[in-house]
Amino acid sequence: MENEKRTPPHNVSMTNRSHMHLTAVTDVSSFDDRGILLELGEESLSIEGEHLHIEAFDADRGELSLTGHVTGLLYFKKTPKKGKRTFLGGR
Repeated sequence: MENEKRTPPHNVSMTNRSHMHLTAVTDVSSFDDRGILLELGEESLSIEGEHLHIEAFDADRGELSLTGHVTGLLYFKKTPKKGKRTFLGGR
């Protein structure tokens, strides 16, 4: 476990569900006006809402600001890819 990669500490600041500022963002995987998928090291963060707009993203500093009406946040861990498997688990 000592070699396990960890997600760096990050901050999420939200005001009235209409403005957000996040730190430690490593990448923006996808976005449209109803959802934004962010990478935070070994985790991902899905932001759902309406009229979402990325106001600024500084990749060097890992800071992202967005506006819109946020309706949900969902964190999930990335799963390591160990080779393709079929539905029944065979290769």
